[in-house]
Amino acid sequence: MRIKKVYKVSMIIVFLISILSIFYFNSKTIMFSSNMNKGINNYWNDKVSIKEVKDFEVYGKKFKLVLSTPINNEKYKYLNCYEEKMNGLYYKSYQAAEQGGSNSLFSFSTIFVNDVENYFTIVYGYNKDAEVVSYEIKVSEQEKSIVSNVSSKEYFIDAFKGHIQDIVKVIGEDGSDKINVFED
Repeated sequence: MRIKKVYKVSMIIVFLISILSIFYFNSKTIMFSSNMNKGINNYWNDKVSIKEVKDFEVYGKKFKLVLSTPINNEKYKYLNCYEEKMNGLYYKSYQAAEQGGSNSLFSFSTIFVNDVENYFTIVYGYNKDAEVVSYEIKVSEQEKSIVSNVSSKEYFIDAFKGHIQDIVKVIGEDGSDKINVFED
């Protein structure tokens, strides 16, 4: 008699855990490495093309940064920031941003980790038409300016601990200042 009750209770618990797992893993906030494209399509309710992926570790947490575009508009950008869970078994959505409809080809997003004192900045963009060779920025957490070479990249993602204090310069192919790529 007691065994039947334990069996019934166990089956109910297994059933409830199964149902909760299905809802949890069908969420728009969960992504597996094996089906990253499907997870991002689901998040944005749009068919996307993944352009750039970068792993980034800061404040003891690991993140996967994904830059994608809708298939029908390569200048419109989606940025997804996922936090790694269970040693990379899956990723949980941490923050997302979208940019489009403006003249700006470079964008940036500040991500807060745990509280307002811990944050990092992601600089991302579409460089095909901008013809930018490199950019230099001053970041709050570093003494020296950071220079990033993006000449060979059509799409790019860079991440830095801290926030952008100043955009020092953006150099075009012809050596001219192209700082306007950060402006609307």
